[in-house]
Amino acid sequence: MAEQGMVPGNGEPAMAKATAADPSLTEGTAAFLSMDLAGNLRVKVGSISASFDATATAAAPSYTEGTANPVSQTLTGDLRTAVADGKDVALGATTGAAVITDANGSVQQYLRGLVKRWADALGAGTAAAALRTTLASDDPAVSALGATTGTKVVTDANGTIQQYLRGIITFLANALGAGTAAAANRVTLASDDPAVAVLGATTGTKVVTDANGTLQQYLRGLVSLISGTLSVAFAASATGGYSFLNIAAGQATTVVKNAAGTLHSITLNSAATATNTTIVYDHPSGVGTVIGRPNVVAATVPTTLLFDLAFANGLTIITATANGGDMTVCYK
Repeated sequence: MAEQGMVPGNGEPAMAKATAADPSLTEGTAAFLSMDLAGNLRVKVGSISASFDATATAAAPSYTEGTANPVSQTLTGDLRTAVADGKDVALGATTGAAVITDANGSVQQYLRGLVKRWADALGAGTAAAALRTTLASDDPAVSALGATTGTKVVTDANGTIQQYLRGIITFLANALGAGTAAAANRVTLASDDPAVAVLGATTGTKVVTDANGTLQQYLRGLVSLISGTLSVAFAASATGGYSFLNIAAGQATTVVKNAAGTLHSITLNSAATATNTTIVYDHPSGVGTVIGRPNVVAATVPTTLLFDLAFANGLTIITATANGGDMTVCYK
């Protein structure tokens, strides 16, 4: 009787002996079966190794005694295993069609369907082929987002994201086009914004010289020069005559012209108050070179004072201390 060996993973003893039909093994020689790392079944007979091509079954878990591999000249062969009949159907074939619905199919078909779905969802495409995602019904984000029918929120009050966005849309819609100030978006400068000081206040005094001032003061000065103290002069260039400007009785600084020109005459139309002083300047604002100080208090009215002189910077007449008389200035 030959000695017995163990087949790893089987747990059953194996026995090998030579027979007349198989002269490759000496009868009565001890043999040991073993499994190598490559899965090959090996038998050791003295110094000769042989492998068997045998399949175990549920009914016969041990290998057939004395079976040799007739095709192996090296006495080495693979131990084959196979999936039981019927189980291979669940795995499927490599040519199985993709299953992308709740339908019967093999493992291969389901895997092919997953790959197809994933490939269809990549890149640009239609919504029907995209992978759909959604929030759970009890997710806190659902209530924070709100519903499409939520009412607008236009005050500092609690609300959903939808309600706040609807409120912003309402604000913008009301501010477009013609409408009232109440519905317009208000803008303002911060109180410490440097632009506030540059703009100035509505009560700023006019600036009519090359001096520091706010935008309001410069604009007020322009208005004063154009429509306040600088009255409209009737140009007489077509006839070669003089322009004229009437200065009403009172106290005022009157800029007759803010550029170089010619003073032809000043006609005193009414008497001035006893303490009045009237000064004519070669300047666009009333300081600098004095052209003259006519004695309007003692003059007989009406009377005309002839000058016919040129001024280089401008022509300004100041009546002060008391009311001056009404006068008419002729100039170019």
